[in-house]
Amino acid sequence: MELRAKRALEQLNRCSELSRRQALAALGSLTAGACFVACSGSNSSPANSPLPAINAQPVPSGPLTAATVDISSTESGAIPAGFVGLSYEKFKLSQPLFSAGNVNLLGLFKRLGPGLLRIGGNSVDQTSWKATGAGQTSCETAPSDINALAGFLTAAGWSVLYGVNLAQSTPVVAAAEVAYAVKALGASLIGIEIGNETDNYPGQYFPSTWTYSDYFARWQSFASAILTHPPAFRLMGPRSPSKRVGSVLSSRQKARTSPCSQRIITAATGKILLRISKNWSAIPM
Repeated sequence: MELRAKRALEQLNRCSELSRRQALAALGSLTAGACFVACSGSNSSPANSPLPAINAQPVPSGPLTAATVDISSTESGAIPAGFVGLSYEKFKLSQPLFSAGNVNLLGLFKRLGPGLLRIGGNSVDQTSWKATGAGQTSCETAPSDINALAGFLTAAGWSVLYGVNLAQSTPVVAAAEVAYAVKALGASLIGIEIGNETDNYPGQYFPSTWTYSDYFARWQSFASAILTHPPAFRLMGPRSPSKRVGSVLSSRQKARTSPCSQRIITAATGKILLRISKNWSAIPM
């Protein structure tokens, strides 16, 4: 090893164009290699090391049927550019996360392509709108928080589905928050979601006897206040957990909402699309 290092130094001395940093890097590589061999307690080279054993492919126990697959250049479909979506808890707005200055997160979103960001989750019903708030305050959403989100969305080229508090807010407060969000988010706003996982409301925010009729009456009061002015967005909801459709939904509505489907209905009072969907969260955000 000493002979190799000596020859490397002689080589570097003859190459005047090499910088001192390059020389140190070359010596560092040699030293690291020597340490690795010495610490391993073996003189064998990687080329002589045996390959790890590979488990044999299991054979199905049932009958086998031969099949052929023909590959052609004909396209049968394509995933749209805006297919991807990410969902974050609303309390993330009170943190310095979604801002045009967060270059690392912007880089991730840009690499994923144009997509849809959902601001929602359980913290929607634990977050209050504060029109005069300072921003970046726990359990509050202030104008500056929405402004930061708007800057992030513009820089990333993403759209947003924005959630507001249904369980612990009022129609007037929710309408004020939506009015500001519509103005600040502009074309980036895809829809407004009122509440989150409302099937969990009975026994948590309301008495255990709380029914679907109670929920829908409350939702309508919020929707009416929010839609005081003609919207340039769609109302989305309700959301329910992945393994159940919702205890506040009637049996008829449960039968009409399958675990993997989304039903779009038109409200009786106008051309407002309401999307009933389910949450499939692999990783909590």
